[in-house]
Amino acid sequence: MTVGLTDILQVEVRVVLEGLKLAWDRGFRQIELECDSAMLIEFIRNGWASMSNDGKIRGIHGLCLIHLEVKFRHIQGEDNRVAGCIAKADGGMMDQLVILEEPPRYVREFLEDDIRQSLLVTNRAH
Repeated sequence: MTVGLTDILQVEVRVVLEGLKLAWDRGFRQIELECDSAMLIEFIRNGWASMSNDGKIRGIHGLCLIHLEVKFRHIQGEDNRVAGCIAKADGGMMDQLVILEEPPRYVREFLEDDIRQSLLVTNRAH
């Protein structure tokens, strides 16, 4: 199976849209969203999403308007180890939204590393 750039972007769009819907449904109104697609983040930040022919991208724009605050943060693909680990464990077969209330053991170490790194960056900024 060959996966092109368009396919990857469509997956990112779907993930962002479903994540925003989930956050809204659970009552979160201030959201920090991490995404490894710089192109998608710029598209949304520059207001181009409202003019998109893609209904999912317009849906992202609409959800951003109703949330009190949505901060997009670009992360490098190699820094997104948790998502990569879950995707590898799935074997590429996941085509639906899965909500993990508790992180699996195999990703906890990555999450703890991410928290430590985030705290280091925050402390350096102050």
